[in-house]
Amino acid sequence: MQHIYTEKIITAILTTLNYKPEEVALASAIVGSDPIGSYLQGGGLIDAVVKIKGMAEKAKLPIDRFFQILLTYYTADTAAYTADAQGKESLDYLFKFDHANRSISFDEMTNKKVQNLKAAIILTI
Repeated sequence: MQHIYTEKIITAILTTLNYKPEEVALASAIVGSDPIGSYLQGGGLIDAVVKIKGMAEKAKLPIDRFFQILLTYYTADTAAYTADAQGKESLDYLFKFDHANRSISFDEMTNKKVQNLKAAIILTI
């Protein structure tokens, strides 16, 4: 439900600020749903691919390009819910933190699921 409200707010604000229609469409599509999170929490692979395909169409981008943008957004958004980001330790299990190199990556299991999702998306092209 939060995604519906966020999408409406983002669309209204970006339109008021005179963003280009394609920029508004992209931002709206990105915040309108969380298929990556749903999939990583046990949702179906096909459901995630279908949802991402619809989001890419809404954003008027090729699905592979849209997926890369969506994955970057998902990573940044989700990483905010970790102890490392001064938040609660709730989603830390998804990541590996490399403090020496100031980098973050998905843990092995999460990365495997993300790669499976990416492979399924590539098959739709």
